[in-house]
Amino acid sequence: DFVYGGGGSGAVDTTNAATLKDSLETADFVINETLWDFYKTGPGSSYRKKMPNTAGVGPFEVNEVPQSVYTQEVKNSYANYDDAAIVTIGRAGGESRDIPLENLPTGVNYLQVDPNEMDMIDQVVENFDNVILVINANNVMELGFIEDAKYENIKAVLWVGGVGQEGIMAIGRVLNGEINP
Repeated sequence: DFVYGGGGSGAVDTTNAATLKDSLETADFVINETLWDFYKTGPGSSYRKKMPNTAGVGPFEVNEVPQSVYTQEVKNSYANYDDAAIVTIGRAGGESRDIPLENLPTGVNYLQVDPNEMDMIDQVVENFDNVILVINANNVMELGFIEDAKYENIKAVLWVGGVGQEGIMAIGRVLNGEINP
């Protein structure tokens, strides 16, 4: 789930907002439709990021899809898109509520990459030589793991905050070199 805004006055109505898929396709990238459908309507669709509403009510939860849920069809689809992969990690934040200081049920702090996200990143770097990590967060995150040689296939990290209703459209243009952040 992409973070479009934050809590409180930073909230964004995403009803008609562009998606990362819109941005990438407009910038002439080819999308893995099998993987996209897995997240939007398939088994991965029930794992949604949770964040407090505009009044600050509700939990902060990452809820990344565990590797055990990925179907063989999804894993097989990687071979058709082997030039590069984009991984997004998102964290909400805002004025309506402070982010939690205690560890989440996954055992890590909210501003750290959680175990299911690390498993996803591991899967991607094992299958792709060129990985772009997009950090979609309203706060800085702990990303020290990137310095480990295991993650040498992560060739770029792009940090984008809440993108509002249209800012997401710049991501594809940055990645294809049309514009420079």
